[in-house]
Amino acid sequence: YYLNQGSIENTTELESRLQFTVNDFTRHRPHGELKGLTPFESYTGKLPASFTQQLLQASKHRIEMNKKINCSGCLF
Repeated sequence: YYLNQGSIENTTELESRLQFTVNDFTRHRPHGELKGLTPFESYTGKLPASFTQQLLQASKHRIEMNKKINCSGCLF
């Protein structure tokens, strides 16, 4: 994806694009396997301030939605 955005004319341009790619992929793009964290956040444990609050809200919402669904296989 990153390196397919137009032609790369020289090694300086390649190096610049690689630096951008690594920075974007590790510090800015959340990953599903890391529960929405970036690799940097996961590795360092430095979570965004709102992350814990978002998890709590999502958990509460999921529980509320599950309670509204009538499931014949559920024991609740």
